[in-house]
Amino acid sequence: MIIEDEIFKRYSPDFKTLDKYGFKENKDDFSFEKLFKNGEFIAKIVITKSGKIRGNVYETESNEEFLPLRVENQQGAFVGEVREEYKKILIDIRNKCFSQNYFISKQANRITNAFACFNTTLMFRCNSNFFRKF
Repeated sequence: MIIEDEIFKRYSPDFKTLDKYGFKENKDDFSFEKLFKNGEFIAKIVITKSGKIRGNVYETESNEEFLPLRVENQQGAFVGEVREEYKKILIDIRNKCFSQNYFISKQANRITNAFACFNTTLMFRCNSNFFRKF
């Protein structure tokens, strides 16, 4: 699984908070850059206006993408440290700029939010005989 998908699974961006965090609004997306690991690397994160998140890590000295970050078989100590630092950046963004969704499907979350807005509770009637059949 892609790192960003794993961290932002069941989360939606709160676009109002992105600029406070340091994101810059562009035509179609919001972008953010952060140096880490003593300035050796830069994380570039983009959130589209539809809510999709993608990110890349570049070595600052060569300005080349740090590809071992994406290779799951790369388990060396250095790659692991870079990966963990990048994940910390993403988790901080998630905690400060995203809200949690309780369901994976967008429709289920819309229904849940609609009921929360109207302060309505779902009440289910069940026939106890139905469950005795199983």
